[in-house]
Amino acid sequence: MAFRYRALAVTVGVIVAGCTLSPTPSSITGVAGLDRDIERYYSGRAWERSASCTRPSMRVIGADEISRNGDEVTFSVRYFWSQGNVEPGNTCRGSGERRFVVDLEGGDARVVAMTGEQR
Repeated sequence: MAFRYRALAVTVGVIVAGCTLSPTPSSITGVAGLDRDIERYYSGRAWERSASCTRPSMRVIGADEISRNGDEVTFSVRYFWSQGNVEPGNTCRGSGERRFVVDLEGGDARVVAMTGEQR
């Protein structure tokens, strides 16, 4: 009886480990690696708070596909942004929403435009 429970526990453990170790596409946009590409595009071009925060970085927290025109897809992306340390008193942090245009030509996703404040 103990052997059966041990065998069941090992089997469940292997299944759980396999699920947690397997690579998955972007959970936000549904396109592998696109969240990271959007974050890089933003970091290289965006500013926030009327240019008071000129070098923010962002973390994608949600996205919706809002239009598709041939190979171009527009996503409405919700994000958290910060510049420097995220600690009390740092006014360069917040959340926002921007649109990002992604070109899917040839099966490769490439961010080509974004709305919002830019340098």
